[in-house]
Amino acid sequence: MKFEFFIVFLCHVAHPESPYSYILDSLCPLFQPNTKSVVDRPWKRKFLGFSFTHHRQPKVRVSPKSLKRFKDKFRITTKRSRGQSRAERLDILNKYLHGWSGYYRRAETRSVFVEQDEWIRRRLRMC
Repeated sequence: MKFEFFIVFLCHVAHPESPYSYILDSLCPLFQPNTKSVVDRPWKRKFLGFSFTHHRQPKVRVSPKSLKRFKDKFRITTKRSRGQSRAERLDILNKYLHGWSGYYRRAETRSVFVEQDEWIRRRLRMC
């Protein structure tokens, strides 16, 4: 079974006779707007861990929920009471960080990665 996911952001609501309606119908003939669609601002929605900034020229960013999930997993891994050596802990964190940064490398907001780096260094000094 093959699933295709996509998001279409429109500046205004597409009327049935507009070209947007035709494009949506041709892209996905099984499109069911009443059951599968959500109307909201792009910066309030997330898709596959990404969202958008609220600017005139929106940028792709890491969603806040993904950042929270990252920090929660990092906190669990760096607990002092976990009973792991520092080398084992760093090996696990290294794999996790490489995968996470590889997945979110498409994000256009670099400040998130700078803040994450600062937070990670602080957290590692603690444990």
